[in-house]
Amino acid sequence: MPGQKQLCYIEDVFTVIGRGIVVVPTGLKSTMKAQDWIEIRSGDGSRYVARVRSLVKAANNKQGFLLSSVTREEVQSGDEIWSVVEPPAKEPPDIFFRAAKPTRQLPEVLTPDFWRRLVARR
Repeated sequence: MPGQKQLCYIEDVFTVIGRGIVVVPTGLKSTMKAQDWIEIRSGDGSRYVARVRSLVKAANNKQGFLLSSVTREEVQSGDEIWSVVEPPAKEPPDIFFRAAKPTRQLPEVLTPDFWRRLVARR
């Protein structure tokens, strides 16, 4: 895509349980900040668009990027990170933080019957 530029290669990838995937870049040619969009290009030709959720400290004081919308299986060491000129019209679903289905059911402790049973036990 015109206007895109290669930013770096991925040196290391690891998972932070409950948070997401962290990639550690090597040879970063530009500054990155939270909420930036990037494209990850694999050696097999696959492309994945992801958002940088936050910047994190990795081993040896290297800077890593906590990413959304990609899984550990999709990202490998040696993949390329490219800039995204135009963010996607619709944000890809976040793999680790899917919203719970809304419900109209009250939690049990808020129902009048719960309190009646609790008082009746005493």
